[in-house]
Formats: sequence, structure tokens, C-alpha cells
Amino acid sequence: MTLPVTATSNPVGSKVGRASANGYFSLIFLGGDASIQKAARNGGITRISTVDIKQTNTLNILTGYETIVTGE
Repeated sequence: MTLPVTATSNPVGSKVGRASANGYFSLIFLGGDASIQKAARNGGITRISTVDIKQTNTLNILTGYETIVTGE
């Protein structure tokens, strides 16, 4: 499931940055960084336009979060 988090007045732009974290039982996350800052850095984005969060869940055992940032 992908959900919108925020949008700014900046143009959408052509760059997309992603950052993710995976965990177990929605409680234990080891070494993941799904922050907006990390996603923007990964995409080379300095002016953020939109932020979305994508969540995956497999049998309530494996949980994944991915932050997707667009901008220039």
C-alpha cells in the first residue's frame, strides 16, 4: 500500500529518491533508514516536491517501509 505523506509547492521534477527499512513483527528493525532525508539524498534531491510511504506486510511477520521522494 502506498500512501501520500506531504506535497510542497515545488515543481514535481524528474528525480526520484528511495529509502527503505525492513523489520520483523513490526517491532524489530535492524539497520534500516527510511527517512525523508535519506531518500532525498539517494535521489540527489535538494528541493522536495512530494513524499509517499509504501508499506508492505507479509503474514504480519515481515514488514517493509519505503519512503519515496520526488523533486529537483
